[in-house]
Amino acid sequence: MQSIIINQVSYNIPISWDEVTYVQSIGVIKNVNDKGLQLTSLTGIPIEIINKLEDRQAQLLFELISFTENLEVFDNDNILDEYKDFDFGSISYGDAESCRNVMKTEQTGFESIIPIMKILFQIDISDRKFLEIIGTVNFFLSKLIISLIVTPNLTKITQHLNSNKLELSDSKNLAALERMLNSQGVEQSEIQ
Repeated sequence: MQSIIINQVSYNIPISWDEVTYVQSIGVIKNVNDKGLQLTSLTGIPIEIINKLEDRQAQLLFELISFTENLEVFDNDNILDEYKDFDFGSISYGDAESCRNVMKTEQTGFESIIPIMKILFQIDISDRKFLEIIGTVNFFLSKLIISLIVTPNLTKITQHLNSNKLELSDSKNLAALERMLNSQGVEQSEIQ
């Protein structure tokens, strides 16, 4: 961390992804085209103060957060051990509905995972170190999309097929149907 003082107020500036919290990383990705807002997200320096800095001073601060240009760290797939064996089929109906409602908001997936982890595990990942949690976040986002969005739609297909006296007798057939639909490029909205 690099400490600076602006107008008699001390601010800490992370100088690598190792020093960034999960919630700070969301500010980086949401403001990828605005270095001033990224700096605000990472440090808490109000944007009004950043906008009043001399160009040379602002450039020095932007150089400190130049690590944010490497967005490959968001592709991390290292899942924390305590979540590797999570059974997505064990999510209760009420929790699944709560998660679906969170996912319907206009938040990004990276933002929505914060309340989802609170729903599923009663933990707050906001202040966890970004590099520690991002692999787990990616894992949950990909699995939740499948388990919370695709599964209810496949259930509707199964019910429709059953009403037409065609039956899918087990989960293997349902999984085969899902793979077939995906390979044909059938969109979720077309399934409903």
